[in-house]
Amino acid sequence: MVKYGTITIVGIGAGRPSDICGVLEKLIDSADVIICYYKYVDQIKELAKGQIISYNQGEELKRSEKAISLAEEGKRVLIISSGDPGIFGMAGAILSLVPSYIECEVIPGIPALSFAGAKLGSPIGGDFALVSLSDSLIPWKYIAYNLDNVAKADIPIVIINPGSRGRKYHLAKAMRIIARYRSVDTPVGVAENVGLQNEKVYIVTIRDLLDKEFTNQNTTIFVGCSRTIVREGKWMVTDRGFFKHPVLLEVDITKESYKEKIDERKFVEKSLEPQGFSSPTLEIILSVIEKTGDFSLASLIKIGTGSIEKILEIIRERPIYTDTDLSIITKNCSKNLNIRELKEINKDIEKSLVIINENKKLLEELVNNLRKIEIGGIIATTPGFEKIPTLKKTIADSSIPHIVIMGNKGGISVTLGIVEALIKMI
Repeated sequence: MVKYGTITIVGIGAGRPSDICGVLEKLIDSADVIICYYKYVDQIKELAKGQIISYNQGEELKRSEKAISLAEEGKRVLIISSGDPGIFGMAGAILSLVPSYIECEVIPGIPALSFAGAKLGSPIGGDFALVSLSDSLIPWKYIAYNLDNVAKADIPIVIINPGSRGRKYHLAKAMRIIARYRSVDTPVGVAENVGLQNEKVYIVTIRDLLDKEFTNQNTTIFVGCSRTIVREGKWMVTDRGFFKHPVLLEVDITKESYKEKIDERKFVEKSLEPQGFSSPTLEIILSVIEKTGDFSLASLIKIGTGSIEKILEIIRERPIYTDTDLSIITKNCSKNLNIRELKEINKDIEKSLVIINENKKLLEELVNNLRKIEIGGIIATTPGFEKIPTLKKTIADSSIPHIVIMGNKGGISVTLGIVEALIKMI
């Protein structure tokens, strides 16, 4: 009868010598073979009695296949992974391949985000998202898609593997995506080389990283949310709900799942009273905040004098040309809306309402033709940098009826908030 060996996957935490103690020392001592990343060899070689096989980064599957092969020969194999083996570690690769007849155990470790977060104070606090910017295994377009979605939620974002010599501007690209939905003054904690002699911990803002070249992969980034503050210049603190921040959640209770609805509309409305918004303008601002959870948008929404009334008149009588799918709010609408796809800027759109949310090229063409084509009204919510803020400012400075999100912010949630409010006014 064949006697198979075992595979143990253990987290080494931050990889510091002080992290190797207790259970980990015993596992290293008793293993026949240790498989690890080459940078860990110096830290474990004095404790190891068995063979050490090291691999480079990107050779995770090779490590897994070797471990399984050795276990089939009856060896006790120890796989050393950074941080916690189940969080961007080796556990997933091994458990996806290991046959059922080989005994396998996963022993947790302390993830890098915990070490780094402690250096900054309490940057996470409660719910958060964790995203790696390394595109060695996952294509960048999927990373960007995930970032775009988590950035909409009002929770801290933890970023690992932010850059390398071959990915100098991945962090800058990530910050530009996040800045579509969050203020550029949002605090960002940076913890480099935690636990090592060249450790560096500091707090900046999204604005500071928008164009920054960043190559230190051994760094954890903490992007704050609306509940994140900086105390005494060194502590980054995200409230988990102790101080009742005005967060708007609109969730229904259904048979399928239990959900909670917290309606703080009156609280938000009262907080906006000193700014003296007209009733229709306030309705649009509240709708946008409800859709995005971003209170900073209240000061970025620019509505031309008399624009709401003129845009409502256009919606009743003329087509709406847009680059955005509005079906999520119009499919159950009782109003007969004439919505058409905006493919190009030409005479067809004259005297109609134009809504541009996504297509930067169409926005530029629209601005270039403001004097050539008689546009009925414009809703411009395109997020972005470089030309985008200037293009939107040109629209806001014009006499054409308009609703514009100034600066670099915008996005589909903003667009839906504006349109939904307008439909309710018809």
